Amino acid sequence: MRPVSLQWARLFGRYALVGVINTCIGLGLIYVLMHAAGWNHFASTFVGNTGGVICSYVLNRSYTFRYEGARFRSFVRFIAIAMLCYVFAYMVLHPLIAIMIEGAVPSLAAAWRDSAVVLAEAGVYTITSFLLHRNITFADKRPVQVNSSFPLESHAADDCGKHRKAEH
Repeated sequence: MRPVSLQWARLFGRYALVGVINTCIGLGLIYVLMHAAGWNHFASTFVGNTGGVICSYVLNRSYTFRYEGARFRSFVRFIAIAMLCYVFAYMVLHPLIAIMIEGAVPSLAAAWRDSAVVLAEAGVYTITSFLLHRNITFADKRPVQVNSSFPLESHAADDCGKHRKAEH
C-alpha cells in the first residue's frame, strides 16, 4: 500500500506535466499565429491560450485525475476555477508577493524582481488550482475508503482517484 503523501505527489507530478504540455501547446500556437500567420497580439494570444486551456482540461480529466463524470459540468467548473485562481494569484496576492520579494532581495534589479514575482504567483496558481480541481472540478462524490482492503496500488484505483466517477 502506497502512503497517501506519495499518491498526492505522483498526482501533482502528473498535473505539473500536463501544465508543461499545455503551456508548450498554447505558446506554440501563439507564436505560430503571430509570427508565421501574421495575426495580431490579441487574436493570437486568445486562440493560443484557448487551445492551452482545452488541452489542459482534456489531459487533466483523462490523465491526471482520470475522471469519468459529466463533461460539460466539469468543463464549466474547470474554467471557473482557472479564472478564480488567476485572480487570486496574479491580482489579489500580487501586492503581498511583490512586497515579500522586495523585502527578501532588495538589491534585485527591477526586471528580475518582476520575474520573481510572476514565478511566485505561478506557484500559488499551480498549487491552488491543483487542489481546487482535485477537490471540486474532478471530485468524486463518493467518500473514499482508505484501509487495508482498498486497492491503492492496483491499476484500477491508482493515485488518489483514478477512474473517478461523479454521481449525478
